[in-house]
Amino acid sequence: MRPLLLASLLMAICSTAVGCGGEARGTRTGSDGTNRSDTNNANKATLVVAPDVVASGDSLEAAVENKGSQTLVYDPLYRLERMNRGTWQRIRLPPLAVPAVNLAATPGNRGNAFRVTVPDDLRPGLYRVTNEVRVRGREAARELQAEFRVR
Repeated sequence: MRPLLLASLLMAICSTAVGCGGEARGTRTGSDGTNRSDTNNANKATLVVAPDVVASGDSLEAAVENKGSQTLVYDPLYRLERMNRGTWQRIRLPPLAVPAVNLAATPGNRGNAFRVTVPDDLRPGLYRVTNEVRVRGREAARELQAEFRVR
């Protein structure tokens, strides 16, 4: 009889406004521990670059475009990759002096741009820049990529 009483009590607790696992109703926690509403907001973001065709040694500007309902933050750290025979290969970059700042993209807007320096020795081809974005106040991050060409 006691196991049945315990099971009933647990079911009653789990049906209150705060669900089991401490998540608020209307949110879902993924297997990776991320809040699905946060992930959905980050999924509504894109990384944009301009210009999208550059020469080796040039630079371009990158920024996060936020189509979600929460403010997204990112920093000016980035990774470059080159498309080579159907796979992305990471480009080794020299150490960069990057200010310790968080840039922000408010809902419905494009955030502050950051400069991406294209190394002098890149061959012509398809490249992409990768940056991490997160919902302000959250730890879980999502990578965004934008492609560009080196002529």
